[in-house]
Amino acid sequence: MSLLDQKEDRYIELLHGEEISLQDMSESFKDCWLHDGSVKINRETIGLFNIASKDHQYQSLVLSSQETPTVTRVKTKDLVVKSREETDFCFDINKKVIEEIFNKQIYKFPEIEPNFLFIPLEGPSQGNVSYINFTKLNDLRALSGHETVLSFCNHLEIIVPQRFQSLERHLERSFEYYTVVTYFSDSFSEHRETLSFLTNWEGNYPSLKKELVGKALQRTSKNDYRRLTAKHQTKELFSSEEDTLAMADFFLIYRHAL
Repeated sequence: MSLLDQKEDRYIELLHGEEISLQDMSESFKDCWLHDGSVKINRETIGLFNIASKDHQYQSLVLSSQETPTVTRVKTKDLVVKSREETDFCFDINKKVIEEIFNKQIYKFPEIEPNFLFIPLEGPSQGNVSYINFTKLNDLRALSGHETVLSFCNHLEIIVPQRFQSLERHLERSFEYYTVVTYFSDSFSEHRETLSFLTNWEGNYPSLKKELVGKALQRTSKNDYRRLTAKHQTKELFSSEEDTLAMADFFLIYRHAL
């Protein structure tokens, strides 16, 4: 039997078995991992997990709703940065705008794309951060005081070292951020017709949180969102005090010339 066949057989057993921790999954597949140096995250990715260990050379485990698990030597943060570079949606500006709208500094800000919502389970200071795709999530439940089981749309159940209530609140807030960005951002206008997160997403969990959509949209308006976006785009272009003063002088000269 080939390594690929072994991996497929074990993954099928896993999908029909009980919940499993990332450590146990790594142990189960360690003799049939197939390294993929060109792996990318996309809308079918259900999770991106840090599996760095002194016992092996791999950094990240990529789980998909369509394919068997894949490992890579690339760190999760580098996979995420690569994904950002291939899209037109600006992570930094989205984060700054949402922080103003929600009036808080956001430590674990999600990766917001039209077709998926990747939510980090840890903050950036942790380095190699694990992510889950909210659109593929079916449910979550407490396993113990410090562990939660994540159930995905392909029947895979993963144990993560997160307190249930804290993780649930984090997922809810991330869903609110996604709602505001996708509803008000001009960058998403061409996708808005297909952005029905209660019908087009495979996971059942988002539909259980549909009341958060209205709550999130009450926080701002399209005009305010555009104003904040323009503000932070300008700051990004003219980040220094000297640039800001030069820009102000330009507008004063332009105004007097009218």
